[in-house]
Amino acid sequence: YLTTNGSAASWAVLDTDANTTTKGLYEHAHTISSNYTISSGNNAFSAGDITINSGVSVTIPSSSQWVIT
Repeated sequence: YLTTNGSAASWAVLDTDANTTTKGLYEHAHTISSNYTISSGNNAFSAGDITINSGVSVTIPSSSQWVIT
């Protein structure tokens, strides 16, 4: 992606930690603030209390599961 420090633009690599991480801990938000659909055939998990904002939905296909621990 293209980024800038305010005076010069440069290309950077997006670090998504999509499937693996070398970090000792992995953090995620405890509030879901926009609609989310789990991909069909995939599962999802969250840790701790989860709040889904008013008017926001999480869609879980019949072939998927969402586990909250």
